Amino acid sequence: MGLLSLRFSKVVPHISIETISASAVFFGYIWGWKLGFAFGFITGLAGYIYIGLVKLTTITKSLLMGFSGILGAIFAMIGFKFVPAFMISFLISSNLSYFIFSFISSDKLENLVHAYGDSIFSVIITMQLLNIIYILVQPLV
Repeated sequence: MGLLSLRFSKVVPHISIETISASAVFFGYIWGWKLGFAFGFITGLAGYIYIGLVKLTTITKSLLMGFSGILGAIFAMIGFKFVPAFMISFLISSNLSYFIFSFISSDKLENLVHAYGDSIFSVIITMQLLNIIYILVQPLV
């Protein structure tokens, strides 16, 4: 699903839907920061390589995907429930993304889309699916 969302984001200009960061938060929340970071960074970078889009912004975005997994783990350790942890992780990650992308690219629209477009999609759509999965796997972990 993550690779398909990256491919769609490449084909349609200024549309950014990406589910790898959301999954990284999920993995980080459940299994810890190492798995959350590894999943976000490796899957994100592999996805961008797969669709032939490797440049400074995509490498940075892959690192931020991994950082999302670390945030998920931090909020789990603090004791936040999954949904608030997910939302706060994306709020922090989005603001950090916008700040970092402002140094990489001067295109404000592209920076806004990359920083906040993914987050809006993830909080509205992907979070619902991952919350259901979390409820199902919670007794197993």
